[in-house]
Amino acid sequence: MKNSVIKYSLRSILVALALCFLGVVIIIKADTVLFWIIKIIGAVLLIDSAIRFISFFRLDPEERSFSVDIVRAVVEAVMGIVAVVNSSSVVTLLYVFAGVIVVIEGILHLQFVLTSRRVLTHWLPNMLIAIVSVIIGVFIILNPLMTGKFVNIFIGVEILVTALISLGGYIILIFFRPSKNEIELDEDYVEEIE
Repeated sequence: MKNSVIKYSLRSILVALALCFLGVVIIIKADTVLFWIIKIIGAVLLIDSAIRFISFFRLDPEERSFSVDIVRAVVEAVMGIVAVVNSSSVVTLLYVFAGVIVVIEGILHLQFVLTSRRVLTHWLPNMLIAIVSVIIGVFIILNPLMTGKFVNIFIGVEILVTALISLGGYIILIFFRPSKNEIELDEDYVEEIE
């Protein structure tokens, strides 16, 4: 039992160290990480498109007439090429789209607060939150790449902190595990309670 716990903990320490490395890379290269992710997604789409294209021509003629694999293959190929060749535009569009959603949500929240302010007791803080949401959405739309860099840094910090906490827990599990006497004492205590 102890050996399996130690083996599991050592593997988990390696995973936590890899996550620490990933978090540091994301923090340092925050502005380029998302571009590479989009390029990888584009490459996956191109590979899937090629597989669909080949599988379409392997179908029987009757099955081919009802299959939509060729349309999916062409759409995936176009999306994959755009993602690989022009990843910066794809990233910009993603953040602009996110900004538009934030603005719409903020405006809808503001409308709700203004129309029901007679019913709500604390409508002023809700109105301020809605206005701040609209301002943040407009900022995201106007500065999508800078916003993306901050989001990536935040994600990198979150991964790094989570990995460090896990790493500390596994190190404590390996080096500060209870002795056999402590475990027996706990079992006796449990028997007493029962």
